[in-house]
Amino acid sequence: METVTTTQDDVSTLEVRAATLEDILGVLEVEGSGYDFPWSEGVFNDCFKDNYIFLVLCHQGHIVGYSVLSDIVGEAHLLNICIHKAHQGKGLGKYLLNAAIKAALSKGCDSILLEVRVSNQTAKLMYESFGFSMIGCRKNYYPAKEGREDALMYQLLLSDFLVDETV
Repeated sequence: METVTTTQDDVSTLEVRAATLEDILGVLEVEGSGYDFPWSEGVFNDCFKDNYIFLVLCHQGHIVGYSVLSDIVGEAHLLNICIHKAHQGKGLGKYLLNAAIKAALSKGCDSILLEVRVSNQTAKLMYESFGFSMIGCRKNYYPAKEGREDALMYQLLLSDFLVDETV
């Protein structure tokens, strides 16, 4: 997989769009690079239902990330967001999260909820930089190499969110 460096000057090389069934293999590659317990193809196929917002982030036609939100009565739940391991640390997660938030806003959602592993410092810092607030903890939520890991629950009230229009 090619390397991408993202700066304000080259965001024009990025495209965020709705996922299609043809994207599943690329999404599975991204998922496998990022998680010890990846989602299955069947789980991703379920994300094409009406109440999901399933986005892919592409660079020069190649999928480098994706996000999945469910939309239930005006409340979005960020179920997953992942950037291919080879492309992490370049601002792509923030770029994709901003696009996912814009998509939730366009669907009329009032808030976004998510869970994040207690050990995932990078993700927690990213969510907090967007204005997400920690609202709780789910004990033993995630599978881990040695047992289970707690999840921190975060919420973003979309009325408080300022959209970055460069995405």
